Amino acid sequence: MDKDRAAAFWVEVHMDARGTDLSAEVAELEARVYSRAGNAEPVVDFIDPATGEIVQATPSQLRLRALRERQAAGIDAQDGAVQPLVAESAGTESGSLGSTGAPRRRFVGPIVVGVAVAAGIVTALVVTTIQAPIDRGVATVASAESIPSRFFPERLFDLPSVFDIPAPDPGDQFVAGSIQNISGTSESDQGFGVFLGRESDSGLYCLIVNSEVDVNVATCATADAVARQGLRVESPVTVRSFVASDAPYGDTMLTATLTNSGAFSMNFPPIDLGDIAAPPTTGTTLQEWSSGPSDAELNAEIDAHGESLIVALACVGEGSVTVDTDGYAYLFACAEGTIKHFQNQDAIAHGAVGVTITPTGNVTWGLTIASKPLTEPDDLS
Repeated sequence: MDKDRAAAFWVEVHMDARGTDLSAEVAELEARVYSRAGNAEPVVDFIDPATGEIVQATPSQLRLRALRERQAAGIDAQDGAVQPLVAESAGTESGSLGSTGAPRRRFVGPIVVGVAVAAGIVTALVVTTIQAPIDRGVATVASAESIPSRFFPERLFDLPSVFDIPAPDPGDQFVAGSIQNISGTSESDQGFGVFLGRESDSGLYCLIVNSEVDVNVATCATADAVARQGLRVESPVTVRSFVASDAPYGDTMLTATLTNSGAFSMNFPPIDLGDIAAPPTTGTTLQEWSSGPSDAELNAEIDAHGESLIVALACVGEGSVTVDTDGYAYLFACAEGTIKHFQNQDAIAHGAVGVTITPTGNVTWGLTIASKPLTEPDDLS
């Protein structure tokens, strides 16, 4: 969409509401935004001159936010139009909500997610820390200071998620078109996901945890309550892959918090240094070990039946763990207060193998050794 078309589009969205029933139009727009038809409406990129941020939203979403601002400010339909802003082309045609122009991301490692809202824009900062090189995706976090807190729930819940993660089936409890991922995690990959959504009967704003342990654990509140206190939900979850440095594998309790300024966080109970589960891995598991703080050497025998070996370790504490498989040694350096995760695969056909595990220092660890068929010598995936 070129600059002139985008500007005209923006003006049309913010056209004068004089002579219309504002409440009725808001209700009509809410029904449209949260419907399947709303999901198919094209997304348009605009430049907000007040912040310089790109606002990505459908015409219905933009119009809905404009009218809600009028309502919150006590302006009725006879007071005149909302002041239009100048739009600028993003250089490409906008697609549906499933592809908003900005890259959408999947969870790629230990994650810290911060969400902020300013002038109708919601962005996320993803910080990743993982051993292997990864494709880092970082979006600007906008300041929330310029937006009155009473506008926060509508702005945040109306915009599509930045994460390319399908929303779960909400059933009858939540409005299907309102569900969006805010955690960057999913039930299929990490064992759980955290979502924003609207309750079907009441229209309340909800923070929802969907997991293998319990489906749709939610805390819901009115827009005013969210603007004052935010939302917080606790739910049992089963962590199945990397989530955060303080999240052990296995069953644990997740506390998800959305503050009234738009910041989102996930927290887990303190690490139990006496119990770190053997990490999951691909391939066929041959043997698993788990140990509390100890420097005792362990020995075992396994049989890979002509396949390559995968060595996966999770550890915490000051020290290291060495895993030796018939002369092929792996040294893993652990860290105090953080569960570190390692995985190595060789390209050697193994038969019966002797395994020696040597921890040093005050280290708690879990170890899994698995086998996987050989492909090419340099295929270590």
